[in-house]
Amino acid sequence: MARTPSLIVVEEALSIRVGRWLIERGFFLADWTGQALQSLERDSSLGILIKNPLAKPVKHFFGLVTRMPRREFLGTIRFCDCYYREEKNWEMEVFGREQVELMMTLAEVTELTFNVKVSVHLEGEMVRYERFNEDYY
Repeated sequence: MARTPSLIVVEEALSIRVGRWLIERGFFLADWTGQALQSLERDSSLGILIKNPLAKPVKHFFGLVTRMPRREFLGTIRFCDCYYREEKNWEMEVFGREQVELMMTLAEVTELTFNVKVSVHLEGEMVRYERFNEDYY
């Protein structure tokens, strides 16, 4: 029996494609609030985390519990509320003036890689850090 051609097209969400690309370059992913993502999912934005090489683990309860340091929350890439469509104007929010140079470089490479225009906005002077679930308890 001959198979008829399928009309089903599988499209990868833009946030998944960009997220995989960021991971390959040594970044870690977060949601827009700075909480690390456990897996890549369809979303209209991606948070970007990076390890601070100078940060050391902190020991609590007489050394019985070790807490790893929080990663720096560099900023967020917003895909302008598109999930699959190739939106050509993305926004990059930067948290911390000292991160602007790194994020400008990332924006330039992103523009070339994905053929988009990325506008960079400084959202605050101070560096932000990764958020954990227990921050709300």
